[in-house]
Amino acid sequence: MLPHLAAFAIAWIVAGWWLGAFRISAPFQPIAFFARTLNAWFVATLFGLLLRSLFLNRAVIPTMFIIATLGFGALFLFAWRAVFAVIWDRFAKTPR
Repeated sequence: MLPHLAAFAIAWIVAGWWLGAFRISAPFQPIAFFARTLNAWFVATLFGLLLRSLFLNRAVIPTMFIIATLGFGALFLFAWRAVFAVIWDRFAKTPR
């Protein structure tokens, strides 16, 4: 279980940092936020699949696993990023 998680976590952190998925602009722009997330997710998924393959010493990645990783990973990623965006936007508008 750990090689699976580690491969995708490392890939997400590296791709997210490199492609600016963790950057939040001063006036919050949800379209730009989710566009950066989508770009980083595609790169992180491919990188994560390759890392997982290396960690498990496998040369072949099953097609169904690739599809499931893209679909479910994107579903969970966009769900928690949407929750984050709502909370961030709500607290950013709160007067201090």
